[in-house]
Amino acid sequence: MLLALLPSHVIALVASASLGAAPGPAGAGQLAADVVQSKASAEIAVKLVDVNHDETVTVRLRRDGSSDADTAATLRRLFRCKRTDLEHDVAQGTLAMFADVAARYPGRAIEVVSAYRAARKESATSPHRAARAIDFRVRGIKPAVVRDFLWQTYHDVGVGYYPESGFIHIDVRPERLPWTDRGGRSDYHPGWATIPHPRASGPRLRSGV
Repeated sequence: MLLALLPSHVIALVASASLGAAPGPAGAGQLAADVVQSKASAEIAVKLVDVNHDETVTVRLRRDGSSDADTAATLRRLFRCKRTDLEHDVAQGTLAMFADVAARYPGRAIEVVSAYRAARKESATSPHRAARAIDFRVRGIKPAVVRDFLWQTYHDVGVGYYPESGFIHIDVRPERLPWTDRGGRSDYHPGWATIPHPRASGPRLRSGV
């Protein structure tokens, strides 16, 4: 079951390394666990630009979405509510996906449009109010390309596509949900979420894995 959560290139690494591993399920299982742990603890440099406050920082985020205390404080500040300035930790699963986006497009700045929202008018059920959503764009990369990467890679994710504003929404959630927003009207059955893709039949990652 653990291997099913890994991308194909990691599965290949496990298979190759298992030639020297202890025989039987125990040896293979431990090797898979070691590979997952290694990926989770790997750090990625992420350049973030807060477009609302004109702030730029570069942080080192672990691939499982965790970080050290100083980095966590920096992220709370950068992801703060743009209307109230209140801060909150963003969900680790969301940050794990965010780290994977940075790894997918190394060296690209990521512009943060919105993250935590604490304004009174924000819906009580909003993933932004719950601090598990980020709206962003990757400089130099078409939003539709980032959208497809996220949708084809993760299972427990909400992916919103905002072509008129030029950004992508992501949040971690129990059941996956796609939508396209045009002029404030959301289509929850967008064509991009149903078109077959070469990787569509393969394993899908869960955020943080």
